[in-house]
Amino acid sequence: HRQYMQEFETTEEKFVPWITRERYEEPTLEAYLDRLEKYSSGQRLPPGFVSHSTYWLVKHDRKEIVAISNIRHTLTESLLREGGNIGMGVRPSWRRQGVATFLLEQTIAKARSQHEISDILMTCDKSNIASARTIQKNGGVLENEVSDEEGNISQRFWIRLT
Repeated sequence: HRQYMQEFETTEEKFVPWITRERYEEPTLEAYLDRLEKYSSGQRLPPGFVSHSTYWLVKHDRKEIVAISNIRHTLTESLLREGGNIGMGVRPSWRRQGVATFLLEQTIAKARSQHEISDILMTCDKSNIASARTIQKNGGVLENEVSDEEGNISQRFWIRLT
């Protein structure tokens, strides 16, 4: 996990998905994984948060985290504007190899089968063309674009599973 995080620090990118930042608040990896398990069942959630499940794509022969996805089981008003149901991040050294497309495909399958989500909202910064393409490759249809207080534009895509 530390190596995954170090790559984001080296490239001066924000940690994605957001849940990866939580690792530093726990003394051990086991405590972190226990926290994630509790979040998945709706326990110990910070105020305003929803139940969510985290999935790891690992290259076993190298014991290396390649990518992480996070499924938010329900949407709040805030998540409807920005964030959506699925957030994901691919380790910088593993990008442009089809990992994001594969990860999103697998995450959508989990959202459908384990969390009974029928319509998935995903958002990304308008400037993140690679994320928009990945979402579209997995059936995402652009609904609209929204601006925040600082003028940053997010694109909102729906993936219909019904």
